Amino acid sequence: MLQLLAQVDNFDYSATTEMDPNAVAGIAAAFGGFFLIMMIVLVVLGVFTIWMFIDAIIRNDNEYPNGNGKIMWILLIIFVGFIPAVIYFFVVKKKIPRGSKGGQLPPANATPPTDNVPPPAK
Repeated sequence: MLQLLAQVDNFDYSATTEMDPNAVAGIAAAFGGFFLIMMIVLVVLGVFTIWMFIDAIIRNDNEYPNGNGKIMWILLIIFVGFIPAVIYFFVVKKKIPRGSKGGQLPPANATPPTDNVPPPAK
């Protein structure tokens, strides 16, 4: 084993390889394009997260479905990031318009309330 370690290194270190400048430019352009796309995606996700955070702050406590609290959504969006913001968008923002009276939407086949509706004229 020591004989293998003691052998003289016969590798020719004088041989060099040069890369084609066009190949280097292509690799740099690919990395630059990838970086630009990732930056755009991150900025869009950041703006979306801030938008959902502001919506969670502005909503009243009774506008959340199934008793899910305002504080819970705000803390999730702050500490976890964009994943709760996406969930918030589909669970709260899209289903319940801001300014509504409650967290549960009425069923599609529900009849409208008849309070303060005058009887039909005969």
